Amino acid sequence: MKIAIETDSVSVLYRQTQHSRANLPVQTSALSDVSLSVALGEVVALLGPNGAGKSTLLQTISGALKPNSGEIKLFGEPLSRLSRRDIARQIAVVSQAHSVTFGFSVRDVVMMGRSPHQGGWMVATDRDRQAVDDAMRRCDLLALADRLTNELSGGEQKRVTIARALAQEPHLLLLDEPTAFLDVRHAVELHELVLSEVRRGEMACVIAMHDLNMAAQHATRIALMKKGRIVASGSPENVMTAERLRDVFEVEMAVGEVGKTRVFVPTAK
Repeated sequence: MKIAIETDSVSVLYRQTQHSRANLPVQTSALSDVSLSVALGEVVALLGPNGAGKSTLLQTISGALKPNSGEIKLFGEPLSRLSRRDIARQIAVVSQAHSVTFGFSVRDVVMMGRSPHQGGWMVATDRDRQAVDDAMRRCDLLALADRLTNELSGGEQKRVTIARALAQEPHLLLLDEPTAFLDVRHAVELHELVLSEVRRGEMACVIAMHDLNMAAQHATRIALMKKGRIVASGSPENVMTAERLRDVFEVEMAVGEVGKTRVFVPTAK
């Protein structure tokens, strides 16, 4: 399998407010010695409690944050050597805060995903229009194509940001809590859409999420995170055990099966 993204011993430090006694800036580790490789055809779910480093890892992989140490390679090329435009042609990001550009139609916003592939005049080609139509169809947005984004619900706006990312035709898709604001049907459809796109073998996906049940059903691999470190990585069956989940989330977890589907339910002490 061709490796899409690889992090080698990546660490990220955040500078905090000054120490109350020494009056010196304090640094805290957001990521510590994180090594992860994701191949085309894989959906890797980042699981862990709030503050585990999931969003920070996605931001670092995307190039938005520079690591303090370690190296990131995109298809074998050091990320630090690539321009933002080169990165945008390969990586699409849907952040936790689902910002959309108000005052524009749904079609206009999704077309913005084509900008890395367009020239300086941003003139849309037939290829651009086809990619936009395909992305809106896959995200169930064709009926809303001419609506202004500020007229949409939170869930509809979220689908617009996902369609914009798909219109980019990335080889690596980074999703941070993508099902926030989505109803159950669209949440399930989103995960199935991502999995079907990845199965074509031309895309990899790294997705930060809290829904253990969705992760077990749709991810090909799990990276379990705690305090800025990856503490376990592997198949859902091997990684998502009651013991490991208890250690990471610090809550008892019942693990069972409904039919052939594994389910995870936190239990009271």
